[in-house]
Amino acid sequence: LPIFNFDIDWQNQQLGRQAQATGAAGGAAGGAGSTSPGGIMRNATENRSSSVKEFVAFAEEHRQALNLYIRQDKALLHSVAYSSLVRFPKLLDFDNKKHFLRSELKKRNAQQRHPSIRLNVRREFVFEDSFHQILPRKPEELKGRLTIVFQGEDGVDAGGLTREWYLTVSKQMLNPDKALFIHSSNGLTYQPNPASTIQPDYLKYFKFAGQLVGKALWDEQLLDAHFTQSMYKHMLNQPIEYTDVESIDPEYYRNLGWMLKNDITDILEETFSIVREQFGEMLTIDLKPNGRNLEVTEENKHEYVQLVAEQQMTRGIKEQIDAFKEGFHQLMPPDLISIFTCSELELLMCGLPTIDIEDLRANT
Repeated sequence: LPIFNFDIDWQNQQLGRQAQATGAAGGAAGGAGSTSPGGIMRNATENRSSSVKEFVAFAEEHRQALNLYIRQDKALLHSVAYSSLVRFPKLLDFDNKKHFLRSELKKRNAQQRHPSIRLNVRREFVFEDSFHQILPRKPEELKGRLTIVFQGEDGVDAGGLTREWYLTVSKQMLNPDKALFIHSSNGLTYQPNPASTIQPDYLKYFKFAGQLVGKALWDEQLLDAHFTQSMYKHMLNQPIEYTDVESIDPEYYRNLGWMLKNDITDILEETFSIVREQFGEMLTIDLKPNGRNLEVTEENKHEYVQLVAEQQMTRGIKEQIDAFKEGFHQLMPPDLISIFTCSELELLMCGLPTIDIEDLRANT
């Protein structure tokens, strides 16, 4: 681990007292007794042989004080001293991550000029018209300011039409009639539809969907589109686990969990294959070569569960996911967006849910 130079004067006495209270143990271990974030972090990291594990453990102990200090001066995460914290995003609060994303995007594009984008769309065909006008554009073009014109309607887009466009197009993107996404068992979250191949240009549509989400984050606009846990993981380049099935089908997840916890000898008769309905036909899909003729046993059941999860959340929709990520990463660099967790990415995309107090009272 390289030396972290957090030698910054502690000027805010109120925050200093809080750091002293939370960092007493670190100050005692450091010998110098400094209570500033710079002194605390320097004492913890000045030894070249300190392990990453020790650094993370120390930073977690003083997480509140560090985030308070960064919140006072958000430019710190771009400094040599504090930029190392971005390598351990779990140490940073959501608001500090969000500001870092915005400022880093601005910094990386400071030398570029982005002409405005004018979309002329028909309200009844807003998804299709937007698709044809956005998909061909180069990544740098997509970073320009968006102006929306609904054909046949008066009004100048001062921001309201753009907000409406984002919400409308994102809702249309998930429309079952488009056959691009399917909802999970709770009906609230979505992931790519394996049967989306019915659409002649389905991969182009998924690329457009990724561009739409990336553009919304770039413009700090909210979408009416909630994805499954596994879909967010794909967007963040995080590994998929069988437990992610729970966000898609809780009952199926419980069945897989029961299989792992119990001896299935002479109880279950499964093969390394699954049966899915597609366009009215029942299809048998092998999870591994000749899987339909390979029996699932107590010895290989863990492999079966992992392959089932991969088929449902990755392998069965890999083309769609790759096309979506291609469009998404045109505006959201993977190294920046990956500092967020799945729940934080959803918060960035969709904001906090709106609670109808009167409806809550009437149904409580």
